[in-house]
Amino acid sequence: MNKILVCALTILLLLSCYLPAMAAGESGQLDVGFAGNGSLTVGFGVSSYIRIGFAGNISNVPVSHDFDIVLPNSTYWAKNGLVAPGWPLTDGNCTGNVTNHSNFPVDISYSMSNMTGGIQWTIGVLPGNNTFAMKVGISGAANVGNFTALSASPQVLILSLGAGLSEFWEFVFYTPTNDPFDDGEPKSGNITLTAEAS
Repeated sequence: MNKILVCALTILLLLSCYLPAMAAGESGQLDVGFAGNGSLTVGFGVSSYIRIGFAGNISNVPVSHDFDIVLPNSTYWAKNGLVAPGWPLTDGNCTGNVTNHSNFPVDISYSMSNMTGGIQWTIGVLPGNNTFAMKVGISGAANVGNFTALSASPQVLILSLGAGLSEFWEFVFYTPTNDPFDDGEPKSGNITLTAEAS
């Protein structure tokens, strides 16, 4: 009897902040708050973790998201599982909320790692065999067509987020198409948010 293997999936959100290089003769200051030491590791379970290097300039709620059990060739919204949000996307239909704690505006870019745990799932623009896709949309997006497919290369999705301000965002996960999955091991991956002075 064939059995569909399912996978428990955890997305971990990594945050970092940096300033662009200064030209000769320029001066600048970056205030960074460190959580205890230069790197803080916070556990979320046996097979998942998050590492935060610079924890003082931007923060995101939540720091992780568990999709729990997922099925092959399916679409899961972080906020409501299989149910797509209403359009345009509102703050209340978003899972993520990133805040700029710097005293200057920042551009925030997003990237996504491959999924580890058992057989690796590779990030792609479209789902495929052991390949998943992850898209991010900022509050106000007219529809999912205005979401951006993530990759390992950071992409700026929020421009000039002012000092002390927050922005809501939602992500949607497209599972690999192979049915059944090659294994039923828990998978975890990282969405990384990076802030750079505007």
